[in-house]
Amino acid sequence: MRNLYLLLLLMPFMAFAQQGSWIKIEYTQFMLSEKTEATLYFNQIESLYLFGDPTLIDTVSEKMTIRITDDIGTAVYKNLNENKLFYRVASKSQVSLVDDSFVPPNWTMTDETKNENGLVLQKAVTFFRGRTYNAWFTEQLPGSFGPWKLGGLPGTILELYTEDGVLDIRYTKIVYNQEKPENLERILTKYKKKYTMKEFIEYGNAKLAKFSAAVTSNQPRDGKITFTVGEAVERKYEWEE
Repeated sequence: MRNLYLLLLLMPFMAFAQQGSWIKIEYTQFMLSEKTEATLYFNQIESLYLFGDPTLIDTVSEKMTIRITDDIGTAVYKNLNENKLFYRVASKSQVSLVDDSFVPPNWTMTDETKNENGLVLQKAVTFFRGRTYNAWFTEQLPGSFGPWKLGGLPGTILELYTEDGVLDIRYTKIVYNQEKPENLERILTKYKKKYTMKEFIEYGNAKLAKFSAAVTSNQPRDGKITFTVGEAVERKYEWEE
């Protein structure tokens, strides 16, 4: 009877491994107070996290807010076998693929657990690029992936949030036996330029400085345009330590 119980418990994982299918998790994400719907696709080796508004937007308001993306939006791809993490960003001028491969953060496991929709979740905490993250993960889903750039736990992250509230991601739905994401090949092969994360930050800072200089030089005589930059989710990088 004990062996039968263990077999029944492992059947979903066996089917997952045999079929090579993907699991899809839908999330609600709050990043810098902006609410978006996000989706994580993963199998035992790869994951793809899609978020942001997949619509071309070019709006200049009184605060000079400009946002540009395309029909895919922002994506984070991870590959455990190759120890890779790629970050896709679509701007007005180009689609960039950023190699942000790094050593996964060190997690501190806690004794806190909770049950949600038949899943047992355990809490873990880590400090990553300037912020403290709390994650609730479950070992009842295979893989060690999660939303955004976080992962590396003995299970799948269903809730992820920073202690200061800058990032808050909660799952809403889990769907099994999914096909490979249709945009995966396009994300990994169709881009204008590839950067390391350090190169991409330097590129972004240079563009920001150029834009700021252009705004300043074109100020009206009878007024003044103020230019402010919003806070970034990642505040400090490894090469800055």
